[in-house]
Amino acid sequence: MKKDEWFIKDRRGKERTGVLMKLEESEHSRYEFEVWFEYTRLAMTDIREGTMLAVPNYATTRDEVHYSILEVTSIKPIHYAIGEDPKGYPGFVVEAAKNAAQDWTGQDDEPTEDTTTIQCTAIPTNLEL
Repeated sequence: MKKDEWFIKDRRGKERTGVLMKLEESEHSRYEFEVWFEYTRLAMTDIREGTMLAVPNYATTRDEVHYSILEVTSIKPIHYAIGEDPKGYPGFVVEAAKNAAQDWTGQDDEPTEDTTTIQCTAIPTNLEL
């Protein structure tokens, strides 16, 4: 097996790569991570609760890459024109939601809007590759 065969890829063969945005201590799992991915409809089907994420860790050297394995515990698409709270002037909020619908449905496998992201919460599995 090639070294990258187990990574999720888009239709063009590019790995789905996230960005670690936040790390917090957790009383339940020691740590909780927030990882952001570019939004596409296909990415939403590839990344779901239970998906394993491989994150390069501090044991990585010039000769070897070591990955810590995280498990996705929650996933949600975010559109920044709407935000997470629909408070505000109703006319603006409704119009923003109508326009956002086009952003959600128009990005099958190519992210075209930087106003949409996929935000995941993940916990450590205590496994390493």
